[in-house]
Amino acid sequence: MPKAIIAGCGVAGLTAALAARQAGYQVVVFDPAPHACYYTSSRNAAIARSYEADPALSRVARTGVITLQQYPALYQPCGLLIRPLERDYNNQPTITGLEPQPGSYRLPDGQVFSGEFVAQNGIIGIAELTRHLVGECQRQGITLHFGHRVHIQNIRGGYICQIAIEPVQEFLNNHSTIAMEIHNSDLIINAAGSWARELGQQAGSDIPIIPHKRHLYRMLPPAGKKLPADLPVLWDEQNDFYLRPDREAILATPGDQTPTTAADYTPDEKMAHTMRAIFRHHLPWFADFTIETAHACLRSFPRDNRPVLGFDPKVQNLFWNAGWGGHGMTIALGMIAEISETLSQGFRRETELDNPFTPARFF
Repeated sequence: MPKAIIAGCGVAGLTAALAARQAGYQVVVFDPAPHACYYTSSRNAAIARSYEADPALSRVARTGVITLQQYPALYQPCGLLIRPLERDYNNQPTITGLEPQPGSYRLPDGQVFSGEFVAQNGIIGIAELTRHLVGECQRQGITLHFGHRVHIQNIRGGYICQIAIEPVQEFLNNHSTIAMEIHNSDLIINAAGSWARELGQQAGSDIPIIPHKRHLYRMLPPAGKKLPADLPVLWDEQNDFYLRPDREAILATPGDQTPTTAADYTPDEKMAHTMRAIFRHHLPWFADFTIETAHACLRSFPRDNRPVLGFDPKVQNLFWNAGWGGHGMTIALGMIAEISETLSQGFRRETELDNPFTPARFF
């Protein structure tokens, strides 16, 4: 049985693992972190949004939300009220239960937030989704190794022929690097998140997947002020911010998106002032909420903001599943079948007409 070596154990790596197993591979996953979904996958707002401006991305987003609805323990459909930037938000193909409708929400101070409402969009439980995916991998005999990074060492005749499994000394002491021979029938699946470009470069394939920093704040109401029980996700694309309920608090972002390096999770204090200014100007009912925690999240994507999914056109046993930038939680469960189908077709010369996410669009 051919092997699939997966670099990365976030949601992209876990879904790729399940897809590769469906496609008939013996699967092993390596991640430099101490556990699954340690980096970007655990540091996001986890909002399920079924419509995007890009029709190809919107298609997989709708599939992802439909799949999430089958797992009520993972998903809270509190509704999404969006003030969209694009004019054709509600002109895309619709699916029953996911049709955007004109809607509004009245905040306790009387302010009305209006936009397009999708009742079955909402919030994904990150910990619950992680446990679900890890449990599925374990049930299917997929091996997960943590504290190890995949490094591509040798290419021969258009195929990766050797990799190194390098221990991360921060988590593993007294471990040695292991060289692993790779056959032409084996696969290296690049699901390395913000490190995906670096891994591709090791194979001589440079796809410009760039990490972008976004700040996320958990904010608490002052004493005596309670969050409305029916608060949906409020997303203002026109002014570039959104918020969602998080038990007694909210998670909110000023919508910043700054190119950065693969491991830059350091919050910028200036963005906290930006967040407060946004609320004072646009949603004053939240202006007196205090910041409990601040996170810097990484959203990695190429210039066209589409995921990169498919066989590398230059290295035939390198498969990309990266660049999910900000969409990963929504599309994760729906992408398993998409990845499995692409794997089953094998290496081929393809265009965006064959696969809108193909790595070939960069060459």
